[in-house]
Amino acid sequence: MNKNATQPWRSGLIRGGAALATATLLAFGIVACGDATVNSEDVSSSAKASSSSAGAASESAEKDKPRSTTSKEPEINEPGAKRVDEAPDGQMPLSEADGGYLDDIIAAKVDVAGIEDQLIGAGRATCAEIPEAERKAMADAMAGQLIAQGRTKADAATVASAIAKAAKKAYC
Repeated sequence: MNKNATQPWRSGLIRGGAALATATLLAFGIVACGDATVNSEDVSSSAKASSSSAGAASESAEKDKPRSTTSKEPEINEPGAKRVDEAPDGQMPLSEADGGYLDDIIAAKVDVAGIEDQLIGAGRATCAEIPEAERKAMADAMAGQLIAQGRTKADAATVASAIAKAAKKAYC
């Protein structure tokens, strides 16, 4: 038997309580959001007051410091650290095989500037011990990228063939 059928006041109380709770939560939400806006005048006036008092303190501290006419670089205290004049170029050093491979790619009229590492990786993958279809796919993919980047005017088959030949000569 249904309890609500024997106690009809219970369902009305539950509905009324839920409505009251919802109304209360909405009221608190509206009140909580009521005065959360900040006017720029409030911020400007308080920022001016803080900066003027902080500014006065820092000005007096600056006047007390002796001024140096020469700028000196900070000392390096880390063991093994040294100062360098310029950052490294980020390219891996080329082996003789890598140089020959890139020369063959350049001879195929491909601009390799800045992507030498990627070309070398593709060339080595072309000679990896994987099925021939996968090695061909590697050369085809690299050729497609070179054409899409505008690094050659040759067609994809010619570039893929040049990559595969150069890789076999250098790495296989």
